[in-house]
Amino acid sequence: MRRFVGFGVPEARTWFIGLEQGGGENLEELERRLDAWSRLGAATFADLADYCGRMGEHRWHGEHARIQPTLGSLVRMMLASHGVAPTSDAVRRYQSDHFGSAKGETVIAELMPLPSRSITDWIYSATGVPGLETREAYLRTYRPMRVELLREAIRSAAPRSVVFLGLTGASTWAEIAGGPFTKGPAGADWATAGPTRFVIVKHPTAFGARNSYFEEIGRALSGRED
Repeated sequence: MRRFVGFGVPEARTWFIGLEQGGGENLEELERRLDAWSRLGAATFADLADYCGRMGEHRWHGEHARIQPTLGSLVRMMLASHGVAPTSDAVRRYQSDHFGSAKGETVIAELMPLPSRSITDWIYSATGVPGLETREAYLRTYRPMRVELLREAIRSAAPRSVVFLGLTGASTWAEIAGGPFTKGPAGADWATAGPTRFVIVKHPTAFGARNSYFEEIGRALSGRED
């Protein structure tokens, strides 16, 4: 909670940051996640495929990978930024082999580090960890340090682009970016700080978040207008 940033490598040119990871069915799931991270070295960054494999999650990587709904939309954005047609096969291959990889060009991170099924669910009170008594206590305790952790990680790595997922997080995204946002391509909010361009996009599961929307954002990230 205090030091893990995300999946990928800090040298990646494009970072994706969401509000919170889904999941969090029970504390046994949390134990599996922590064990997988620990066995990978408990580092600031980790390889997503290795992490999933150590958890026994094999749906999104490998020869028979399925397209994960959220990641698939972000992969479309990346392919479009390269001028590559985002066919189902291309999306599946990129997701499996490159997205969040220690050898890839992307980072996938979350503002709040503990997985949860929804903003009304809270299973972590029983851990006895200070600050996890309630979701409100969790946000009050850990949100400020997570904002600072991500802000400093971005400042240090200086990625070319940072994509924030979720319009409801706009005020938090502005804290991390450290600058004002203005309307730009695809009707999204854009900002620039130093060498990094920031954009706030709809979450892939949000109403109206079509494939064409993410592809347009991807082209704008690379300066493509076609």
